[in-house]
Amino acid sequence: MVGRSDKKGSRVAITGDLDANTLSIGANTQLLGEIRGRGNVVEIADTLNPQSVYVSIFGNGNHIQIGRRSLLQNMRIDIGSKRWPCSRSRLTIGESFSIGSGGRFILPNSGNVVEIGKDCMFSNSIQLRAGEYPHLIFDDESGSYLDVSEGIFIGDHAWIGEGAYITKAVTIGRESIVGARSVVTKRFDEEHVVIAGNPARIVKRGVRWIANEQHFAGRDDLEASFQAAEVHRINAEERGLNKADQAPVAPPQDGAFGKSD
Repeated sequence: MVGRSDKKGSRVAITGDLDANTLSIGANTQLLGEIRGRGNVVEIADTLNPQSVYVSIFGNGNHIQIGRRSLLQNMRIDIGSKRWPCSRSRLTIGESFSIGSGGRFILPNSGNVVEIGKDCMFSNSIQLRAGEYPHLIFDDESGSYLDVSEGIFIGDHAWIGEGAYITKAVTIGRESIVGARSVVTKRFDEEHVVIAGNPARIVKRGVRWIANEQHFAGRDDLEASFQAAEVHRINAEERGLNKADQAPVAPPQDGAFGKSD
């Protein structure tokens, strides 16, 4: 077991061939797991939030890159396996990426490519699998090998719902939403859509989503629309009551309730 901390709040606890590979771990990240092979690179940029990620890499020349301001809640990344190594695969995740607990990305095929844009929000228990190796799939008539994919591509500001499963050869357009428990099996290049079902299909077009009330970013029309909704009215009322409950009570002044003797 090798442990070290290069930046504030970071910790590396990896078994394997560290001298033959490159690890660059930013602040507030705990990296756990095993790396076997040579020329593998793991780069995780600084973040303000304490986070942890488990990586298992078996093979050569694989590359994991995660941008700054991420929030990885016990995420797991598997590239290859001890018996069936994988080489020259690439996982790239843009900045401000978040994923809930139970998330797992599996890149089993040499040459797998997974690209996820910036500002994406993945919920709990998301599974992403970029291939089927070592299991081999062929066309029965032609004999053609079928487990071939140019990659998985997810655009900027995509929201993936709880328990979604993303298979090889998938595209999800920017500003899109994937419904909970959906199984995404093909390419959806269209942007601003809701994708849901098993297998997933487009169920709504022309949508835009915002992570929370602090992210309207000048969209006064969206903010006004939300403020007119019942959920905002109730929240505002409760916040006002809570604020009143927490306000200090001033002692009564003479004459407020009659002068005391």
